[in-house]
Amino acid sequence: MIGCRVKWSAVIMLFAFGSAKAQQIVTDRPDQTESAAIVPLGLVQWEGGMLVEWEDADAETRWMTPTSLVRLPIHEKLELRWVYNQNRVRSEQSTLGASSTTDMELGVKWNVLDGTTNGHMLAVLSHWALPTGGESGVPSSHKLCLSHDVGEAWALGYNVGCLWDNGMDGWAYALAVGRAIGGGWSIYAEPYGTWTNEAGHRAAMDAGFTWLQNDRIQWDWSMAMGLNHDFGYQSIGLSLLLGD
Repeated sequence: MIGCRVKWSAVIMLFAFGSAKAQQIVTDRPDQTESAAIVPLGLVQWEGGMLVEWEDADAETRWMTPTSLVRLPIHEKLELRWVYNQNRVRSEQSTLGASSTTDMELGVKWNVLDGTTNGHMLAVLSHWALPTGGESGVPSSHKLCLSHDVGEAWALGYNVGCLWDNGMDGWAYALAVGRAIGGGWSIYAEPYGTWTNEAGHRAAMDAGFTWLQNDRIQWDWSMAMGLNHDFGYQSIGLSLLLGD
């Protein structure tokens, strides 16, 4: 899903655990701030999980399981991306409905600065939603992804970008602060939101943690709440870095 349609593929930074190590997993979940890193060439990364989201204004709960993001590098500075989510909705009028597929997304991330010289990373990221889930048109999002090392255990990342749907539809932003707390554990907090012609400004806050089981496996948990609208979610996930 693009922009204000809430991106469930989206993401955590793991810079505090040493993202400069070429074979260590760096994910784009569970926070909403996409990392500026790409998957090392020759490897493939899968990031997935389960998410429960509710919005009281519509009196419904959405279950998304599985959520999946596949990241395939085709150059040491460029990766292709595929997003796939299964969706179930429960409302006041019905029980948990039949499973449906949200619009699949195809994307590309280009790493402009890799952070090796001064700790600053920059990437350009675009996603296009294909009309595979019943929606018409091909909405897209286009953003800059930046991150900075700000100390031995701290990291800062932020995104800013535009939403496009038959013309300029709005803007999206996110700012994540993460900290390594030892034993492979990291925590983060993040304000994020969108502004669209249809819905205006919708601001939210999320927080969570990750556990790096080893250089190739990461577990995560996160939750969010709306700041100016009735909204929230909880999510658990697993990410795998595959290949030799």
